[in-house]
Amino acid sequence: MTAIAGVISSAINIDENATEYVVYVAVPGMQRGDFSITIGQGVLTITAVKSKDSLHCFGALQKEEKSIQWTETIELPGDADTVMTAANYRNGELQIHIPKGEKEENNESTEVFVY
Repeated sequence: MTAIAGVISSAINIDENATEYVVYVAVPGMQRGDFSITIGQGVLTITAVKSKDSLHCFGALQKEEKSIQWTETIELPGDADTVMTAANYRNGELQIHIPKGEKEENNESTEVFVY
């Protein structure tokens, strides 16, 4: 992860096979709990937030919490079956698996748990 001025850098690749779409996001240095993934109305939204504590000493110790955030939105194809979407984070890579199926008529946004 490259953090510059409160920004998280990442690389995103999207792959497709006969049964699913797979979104690969390279974001090393994160934990699976740092991600929030929502999907709905044909849009996948990935947010990563990383908090860092730092101590400064100017005659006294002072605790300061800084956070960096990154958000990406991806428009999904019409045959993405978002109900069965699954995500996992391992070795610095977030993978989001979106099965192919029938167009979803549900306009509600749902959160995807990251394993």
